[in-house]
Amino acid sequence: MTDQHNAGTCKTPPAPATLDRMEPGSRCRVIRVGLKGPLRRRLMDMGIV
Repeated sequence: MTDQHNAGTCKTPPAPATLDRMEPGSRCRVIRVGLKGPLRRRLMDMGIV
């Protein structure tokens, strides 16, 4: 499934609404900086980080 508003951004799992409202370019940075707990593990499982 591909969300239209996610096209062209870095490959991430469906983000919380707070991240959805941010600029597409800063999305990756926020996720990278805010990596903790289950989210980090989820991204690692997907091979993103």
